[in-house]
Amino acid sequence: MERSVIKKVLIANRGEITRRIIRTLKKMDIRSVVVFDERENNARCVREADQAISLGTGKTDTTFLNIPAILEIAKKLQVDAIHPGYGFLSENDEFARRCIQEGIIFIGPDPKVIRLMGNKPEALDMARRVGVPVIPGLQGEIDEITGLIDDSWFPVLIKASSGGGGKAMRLAWNRDELPGMLQNASEEAKKYFARGGVFVEKYLKDPRHIEVQVLGDKYGNLVHLFERECSIQRRFQKIVEESPATSLTGEKRKAIIRDALKIAGEAGYHNAGTVEFLLDGEGNHYFLEMNTRIQVEHPVTEEITGVDIIREQIRIAEGKELSAHLHSARQEGHVMEVRLYAEDPGKNFRPSPGRINYIRFPEMEGLRIETAVENGTQMEMDFDPMLAKYIISGKNREDTIDRLLRALYNTHIHGISTNKYFLQRLLVDPGFISNHISTDYINQQAGLLSEHPAPETKEQVRWALAALYISMNLLTGDYPDDRISRHPVGYWRIMPGLEIRSGAAGFRFDRIMDRKQKFSAYFEGNMYDMDILDTSGDRISFIFQGRDHEVYFSWDPVEGLLYLSDESGMHEFARTDWLVSSKSYAVPENTSPDNGETRILAPLSGQVIKINLTPDALAGRGDSLLVIESMKMENEIRIPAEGKVRKLFVREGQQVREGDILAEVYSE
Repeated sequence: MERSVIKKVLIANRGEITRRIIRTLKKMDIRSVVVFDERENNARCVREADQAISLGTGKTDTTFLNIPAILEIAKKLQVDAIHPGYGFLSENDEFARRCIQEGIIFIGPDPKVIRLMGNKPEALDMARRVGVPVIPGLQGEIDEITGLIDDSWFPVLIKASSGGGGKAMRLAWNRDELPGMLQNASEEAKKYFARGGVFVEKYLKDPRHIEVQVLGDKYGNLVHLFERECSIQRRFQKIVEESPATSLTGEKRKAIIRDALKIAGEAGYHNAGTVEFLLDGEGNHYFLEMNTRIQVEHPVTEEITGVDIIREQIRIAEGKELSAHLHSARQEGHVMEVRLYAEDPGKNFRPSPGRINYIRFPEMEGLRIETAVENGTQMEMDFDPMLAKYIISGKNREDTIDRLLRALYNTHIHGISTNKYFLQRLLVDPGFISNHISTDYINQQAGLLSEHPAPETKEQVRWALAALYISMNLLTGDYPDDRISRHPVGYWRIMPGLEIRSGAAGFRFDRIMDRKQKFSAYFEGNMYDMDILDTSGDRISFIFQGRDHEVYFSWDPVEGLLYLSDESGMHEFARTDWLVSSKSYAVPENTSPDNGETRILAPLSGQVIKINLTPDALAGRGDSLLVIESMKMENEIRIPAEGKVRKLFVREGQQVREGDILAEVYSE
């Protein structure tokens, strides 16, 4: 067995990537140290690490972005190396340089290369120099860009000169929009990447996103591990990744891989990196950027090639040559990854922070799940909304999609909104199945973003009846709430009516009859029966109107809610006699009393980071009132109708909760 030079690694990250790195460290007999925010002091990665040290709590600039604090911990615990994961400090050249200065190995490329490739305009210049095509663009100060650009350029994409992950990106359709969007993008870039530089490039219509995984050692050896396609995106962030990219012909695949190796070679790259390209409708490819870190979607490549990329990163950082098997790696079958997020796709992918009351992941052959969440996990507003990554392997693309659908159907999450049902709709969408996709595909397919349809009346009754049965028979003293009451009844015993609610809808059941394997109740003059087949743990199976059903359930004693789910959806219920819910089911974005005054309510919880309209300001319909940041996403709150801002109830920097009053607008 190969011996490791590195004996102890500090992982400067959190969540699923930290767990992923720990897994490889254990295989290599290397000790792990994790740092954590106090709000996550019992997180899975904290429990699994050999050592865990608190960074305190607060905004990320005082915790996971606090270079002095992380280095101090590293020195105190005498770690040999630091692995940055992705996000946070992973592409911060100053952090890499400081690690080296302190005698700590940085598991990543040289700081100079991080800086070069992190400066997008410089990276694009380098690509031009080695003959790799790039999208036409402009850089400079905001006034310079607006002065140089002409109408033939539009639409244009505004990007941060440093950074990525969809942050500080704006799409400007005309000259009038450009100055304001440049300014906003610059401010966002400074906030996330500490540098406010931006540039613009021509926006390609319906492009596809292709990236190539590369690995290089410190001796000039460089290999590729083929490509991934990442064209399905929302808010410029990837949702679905797959390999091989079926949009590529053999010759085009070779050309893109050749150009990726050109760029990595010119940069003198070592460690793991990803070279990204856009592919236009005519089959032309253009260099986009290079990410100098491990990618969120690296498991796709690991599964299709059998290579442990984290292990290779560590070996390269130790000064070893590339493993011999990397030179003969092949793509086997088809692999696809989807990202499960705490968000509401029907509301422009609005983040959904909150507590996960219950989560059940499937187990099946060929499925790899990377996650850090579990029952009781609190999805914090300050962190990324990703719940899990599903990586599925199949014989071909069709087989992989079928397997992935089965995995999602057998996933149950209670307590927060997720994109699970959106992903299910996407995977059966004809355009996706036939691979006629682009980076703008989701925006073009309005049906994918529709609200999950409300069940028909008889289905609503079925859910409510099941909730009533569960509340009467299956909630026990194991739950931390003594208010739960049992109502044992015999075969001939007839109970008085009970009401169970789902949001604003109420179901008053009369003459409830509870027998050994049969549960019956009257609703609006009709008798409904459930034949109970099996009850075990968190699951109940039964027959309702001639059909078999299987439902998973959980009880939240804090909110007073009973959650039920099957492959078709998740539903919340409260029993009015003792399940008194404090949860707000539906928060309108504005309310309009008869006096012409409109109250603007917060549609989500988060921090007010920018106020665009002050009291007495005249506003048009759709004007931006303010921006709320939640789960690393910025959400503009807009004026619903023309009027004057009468009063603001919040200030910049203030935390707000869903349903809080933000402002009053008076329509004259």
